Amino acid sequence: MKAFKKDVALIDAHYEGRKPFYGELHDHTSCGDGKNTLAQWKTGMEALGMDFATIVDHRQVEHMYHRDFIDGMFLGGTEPGTWITDMPDDTGRMHYNMIFADPEPLKELLLEFPEYKFGGNITDRFKYPRFTRERFTRLVQTVLAKGGFFVHPHPTSLMASDNPVDYWFADGTGLEVIYAYHETRDGERTRKNYKLWTDLLAAGKRVFATSGCDEHHMPSDKA
Repeated sequence: MKAFKKDVALIDAHYEGRKPFYGELHDHTSCGDGKNTLAQWKTGMEALGMDFATIVDHRQVEHMYHRDFIDGMFLGGTEPGTWITDMPDDTGRMHYNMIFADPEPLKELLLEFPEYKFGGNITDRFKYPRFTRERFTRLVQTVLAKGGFFVHPHPTSLMASDNPVDYWFADGTGLEVIYAYHETRDGERTRKNYKLWTDLLAAGKRVFATSGCDEHHMPSDKA
């Protein structure tokens, strides 16, 4: 994190006497639609001083079983997409990250929701189903019940609702506030996400702020 030494020094000072871990919650590798292998990610992360990166390759769980997937350095999961069908005027378009420490609970979840049309083998690819808000909320609750973490990534880039609560599905979930992929010079996406997060907090929702580069190439510490 050579470019952000001042930022890291501030965080280190805040956590004096403890060990902060530096990483992010949204990346892709060549196991999915990314360009670089897990082995290349390991080398790149070490050069940047990153402790972890969360690999959420689309439509599959295969990367979590890969021989180069290192527990702790890599967190695993997947990033599907959906439409929330009972929101007005097609405002319910979104992606979502489902993150798990182990791959088996994610496989179980995909099988429990037949909308994914997942066959159960680690090489199987699944569909991006549409959900009603009630059914999608049930999905989020199931992620949490299985020990996973749910994140609504790049929320204001896709969903177009003016109601902050439409972006929330359960307490204890994450909202990707810091988003570095194709960010504008003045950080427009992150500013919008930050306002959404503070609006949710003001509404009494208990939501974590997360960061992600949504990187499809080599690791980056921009987020």
